[in-house]
Amino acid sequence: MLIFDVKGPDGKVYEVKAPEGTPPAELIRLAQAQQSAQPQPATTGERLLASGVGRFAKGMKDPIDAGAQLLPRALSSVTSGFGMFPNRASEFLDREAASVDSGIKESEREYQTARWKAGQSGFDGGRLAGNIVNPATLALARVSPTGATTTLGRAFQGGVGGMLGGVAATPVTDTSDISFGMQKLGQGVAGAAGGAVAAPVLGKVIDVLAPRVKALQATMTNPEVLAARVSQETDDALRRVFADMGMDERNIPQEVMAQLRKDVLASLRQGQRLDGAAALRQADFKAQGIPALRGQITRDADQFSREMNLRGVDGVGDPIRALLAQQNQKITADLSKFGGTRAAEKFDAGDAMTTSLAKFDEQARDAVSRAYKNARASSGKDWDIPLGGLSSDVQGVVDDFGVGAEKNAIPSAIYNRLKSLGVVGDGMTQRKVFNYEEADKLLKQINAHMKGGDNGSLSALHGAVKKAILEGGGEGDPFAPARKLAAERFGLLDAVPALKGVVDGRVAPDDFVDRFIVNGKVRELQKLAKILPPEDMLEARKQIARVIYEGAFRNNITGDKAVQPAGLQSAMKKIGTEKLRVFFTPTEIDELNRLTRISAYANTEPAAGTVARGGNPGGVLFGGIARLGGAGAAVGQSLPLLGTGVNAGRQSLQVSAAMNPQVPKTPNLTPEEISAISGLLGVSSVAAGGILAPRP
Repeated sequence: MLIFDVKGPDGKVYEVKAPEGTPPAELIRLAQAQQSAQPQPATTGERLLASGVGRFAKGMKDPIDAGAQLLPRALSSVTSGFGMFPNRASEFLDREAASVDSGIKESEREYQTARWKAGQSGFDGGRLAGNIVNPATLALARVSPTGATTTLGRAFQGGVGGMLGGVAATPVTDTSDISFGMQKLGQGVAGAAGGAVAAPVLGKVIDVLAPRVKALQATMTNPEVLAARVSQETDDALRRVFADMGMDERNIPQEVMAQLRKDVLASLRQGQRLDGAAALRQADFKAQGIPALRGQITRDADQFSREMNLRGVDGVGDPIRALLAQQNQKITADLSKFGGTRAAEKFDAGDAMTTSLAKFDEQARDAVSRAYKNARASSGKDWDIPLGGLSSDVQGVVDDFGVGAEKNAIPSAIYNRLKSLGVVGDGMTQRKVFNYEEADKLLKQINAHMKGGDNGSLSALHGAVKKAILEGGGEGDPFAPARKLAAERFGLLDAVPALKGVVDGRVAPDDFVDRFIVNGKVRELQKLAKILPPEDMLEARKQIARVIYEGAFRNNITGDKAVQPAGLQSAMKKIGTEKLRVFFTPTEIDELNRLTRISAYANTEPAAGTVARGGNPGGVLFGGIARLGGAGAAVGQSLPLLGTGVNAGRQSLQVSAAMNPQVPKTPNLTPEEISAISGLLGVSSVAAGGILAPRP
């Protein structure tokens, strides 16, 4: 036989002897036998009060009773200056509070007596149900913080909800031995402890069950519809991310996008949602062989700031500092391999390219001359240039621009040669045969005068002479091959301004690279690439790579300067993808774009970040404390006094987490489902606080 202590509704404890495992109802019956030889049977009211409906109603009334106790006390505190200036109003409110306490105490005694007579003790499920569904409980759950996804965050939020449940939803049923204030304090502490346990536990249960439910739901969705939705959602998410970064998502290789869609789809089929943007960042780092931190992968502002701040903590942040240095070294080396650091000076590069282009045109001119001479030797004829159309065109130029030393006028030397050829002048008398050789000499003379700067009349004359050279011929024309070569040469000069500028003598080697390579038009560069020798194209590629490298590092004399994401991105935009295609392979362009993205991931602080400046890790110990305003600043200044030993272990764990980047996966829940779960966790926290709050 064992001895059991059974507490009666009057507060008296009865000792009952009974075998081990005796049901509570039998223990109560034995205690009742000690209380009275003939226990009074329960009245109709007591039976109703102890019924399921009665207990549920009692639970519904508890938050109301708690509010009724708090209200007069709160008003009394306000009217009396928190007890410093008692007055009639505060005294009246104090009496009302005492009256409410008395009524609640009597109500509780009657309720416990009804349960006692019904053989009930211990856990009161009906009363708990009433506590939970009471609108007051739901209201408290709404005002308590929600939204946390981590165990620690849920514990904090649950503790707040539990405290509210213990204080605001649980009445104090007896103030005989312990004051109301002390009991409320105890209820708040116990409620906070209950909520801090209940919310993480229930949250973990939901974390386990939610993906399984969503996975089951995914199996019921048409696979084609699901795949199409995933593809669109992934593309939209990445588009938003890159728009925020000022980048073009079209620069992501299609095979990378396809793999991302596949991974996201596989995750959804498991009931989880994969962060597509984080997955892309991780894929970029891995493809480039560059290590990453978790905050760089997730771009979570708190995580990123914590990592950057921890790097300044001696003895703790060494792994992060080493990884960041390794990142920068790899980015520097990978950008250097494109040749930008080995590019020649602009004059030397421009001089070599202009020399090559001049040589190219000279060869084209010589080819026309050889064809002309061969045709003349074989046919016994000369390639005479028809004057009819030329004379008309030249006279139009004279009328428009005039002759003389004025700007855009035809120089006298040019006009005199035209007169000697019979192209212009009184009577249009031709004193020289105007054949191809004379036309070529005239073009050279015009080009020589054009070196002095822009001249509208000379440009017009140049075009008129070229037109005349290409006119004539017809069936059986022995000069057709020469005329064709001349047409090709003139066409190339018109299509490639760099070549024309060199032939006309209007571009200096110092300006060539910037004017025609770095700032050249894409279509013109595509044609220029076909006539530049391989060694000059290699140098042109290095000049483009130099612009990219300097955008990333500016003057990186020591070779260890941190990459500047904005500068690199600006340089890549300035050049543009189509121009890059002239000089680099598709694989190389993908790598340049990937390095641009990685530099942004690694070195651009998120908008809501709190990275400490000046190498001061203050605020690291409790991330985000800077957001607390003046009080936060005061706390931040006092943090070093707390002792580094207290925080070293926690900081080491944070460093370990930072060095282990993972792509976030969350349950595939809709906003409505997330809101419902947050509400459920809030209600559970408040309810747990109410359950564990002590009642005398």
